[in-house]
Amino acid sequence: MGADANDHYRSNSIAFGVTGFSASLLLTIFHMYYVDIFVAVYKLDSSWFFIGETIFAIWNAINDPLFGWVVDRFGSESGSRRIPAIKYGGPIWAVAFLIPWFPWSNDPKSFLSGLHFIVSLCAFDTFFTYVMLVWAALIADLTVDNVQRNNMSALATFLMTLGSLPAYLAYLFWDPKDLSNFRLFCVFIATLSCFGYMYTANNLR
Repeated sequence: MGADANDHYRSNSIAFGVTGFSASLLLTIFHMYYVDIFVAVYKLDSSWFFIGETIFAIWNAINDPLFGWVVDRFGSESGSRRIPAIKYGGPIWAVAFLIPWFPWSNDPKSFLSGLHFIVSLCAFDTFFTYVMLVWAALIADLTVDNVQRNNMSALATFLMTLGSLPAYLAYLFWDPKDLSNFRLFCVFIATLSCFGYMYTANNLR
C-alpha cells in the first residue's frame, strides 16, 4: 500500500469512527435518562407511559426493516449516496435527542405530555435507525480488504466507548429540581455530535 493509499485509509478510518463516537454520545445519555425525566421529574401518568412504550414498540418493529430496505434500495450502488444521510440525518437526530429534556406541558396527565413522550421515543429511534443503518453499510463501500474492515471496526468501537463516557459526566449536572445545567449539557452534547457528523461527511472519500 502506497503512502497516498495509507493516508486515504487512515482518513477514512477516523472519519468512519467519528460517527460512531457521535452516535454513542446521544445513545448513552438518552437511554440512561429518558425514563427518569419522564417518570421521576415530569411525573408522566402511567397510562401515557405504557401507551407510549407500546406505540414505540410497534414503530420500532416497522422502521427497522423499512429503513433497511431504503438503505439497500437507494444506497447500494455508491457510498457517496450514504454520506448525505449522515450529514443531514445526523444533526436531525441530535435535535430529536433534545426533545425529551424540554417539557411540553406541566400537566402529567394531559394529551400534550403523552404526545411529548411518544414523539421523544419515536423521533429519536427513527433517526437512530436511519443514520446507523447507513453508517454500518458504509464500511463495505470504504474497503474490500477484511483486515482494513476489522481495523476500522475496532477503531469505531474504541471511539464509541469514549462517546459513552460523557453520560456518566452528565450525572454531575443531573438535578431533578433544577434541570437547567443538565439541559445545557445536553445541548453541548448534541452540538458536539453534529460536528462529528459533519466531520465524517466532509472527510470520507
